[in-house]
Amino acid sequence: MRSFKILSTLLLFGWLISCNTNIIIVPDSPYPISNDSFSLDTIAQGFTIPYGIAIVEENEYFITDRIGKLFHLKNGNQTEIVGMPEVVSFGIPGIPAILHGGLMDISIHPNYSTNSWVYISYLNPDGLAMVSRLKIQHNKATQVESVFTARNQDYTGNGMRIVWEDETHFFLNIGNSNFSTKENPILNAQDFNYDAGKIHRLMDDGSIPSDNPILDSLEAPTTIWSYGHRDVQGLYFEKSTNILFGVEHGPKGGDEFNIIKKGQNYGWPLFSYGINYDGAQGFYNFRRFSCYIYDYARTSLDSSST
Repeated sequence: MRSFKILSTLLLFGWLISCNTNIIIVPDSPYPISNDSFSLDTIAQGFTIPYGIAIVEENEYFITDRIGKLFHLKNGNQTEIVGMPEVVSFGIPGIPAILHGGLMDISIHPNYSTNSWVYISYLNPDGLAMVSRLKIQHNKATQVESVFTARNQDYTGNGMRIVWEDETHFFLNIGNSNFSTKENPILNAQDFNYDAGKIHRLMDDGSIPSDNPILDSLEAPTTIWSYGHRDVQGLYFEKSTNILFGVEHGPKGGDEFNIIKKGQNYGWPLFSYGINYDGAQGFYNFRRFSCYIYDYARTSLDSSST
């Protein structure tokens, strides 16, 4: 018993060092907004489900609406961009389930000022997660090119975000918050032949970087950077430290704020601190794979990180 306690203490100490863990105090809700040191101003309105924002410069933005619309906002003037790729989202007959879907994130290339490339992520009419890049001329999408297409249909919890590592590499997450339970785990997020439940790292033309991880049982790098994710919907890359952060939708009471590391398994659906939405204990409350900063015990669905 004594040796077990010593071993547990050493493991805990090593985990704290390796993950650079910080203790985060989460205030009880509702949080007193009146005490916050920020102000609120409305710059655009009239959206159905606004999802992604790309800041071009001060007073100029691109904004996505998940029903499949893209808007350009400049100096207070809001214009819809026509010619966008077709997407699948809520309210379409015959679709088994869509928890997210539609036109999701938007990000401009780091060299946008010279190449004009705009990157979008979306669920196409075949239920496949996609990234395309395009140029916008006279309020119309032109030169649309497919950069990435998932290999499998994914209609549940398929949130996507795009964040740039540098001028030629970007990260993409594809969610997979399906109806998994301890008794009947759906292991798509653990399957390297399935693109959902993963964070991917790609070149700006969609090719596979040669320094991506070679995952267990595979012989060469793929687009997969990390796996075992439920539904990461906030990504932020801190260039000064080369650290990728992710905000992840967990099951009830199991949202997470993670440090995303190359080739790591983040455990879903085998490990989670959350429970099923019906209140039943659905997962093992033990995590042995990933390094996380904080497990949100009292949150709704976070979908962005900055």
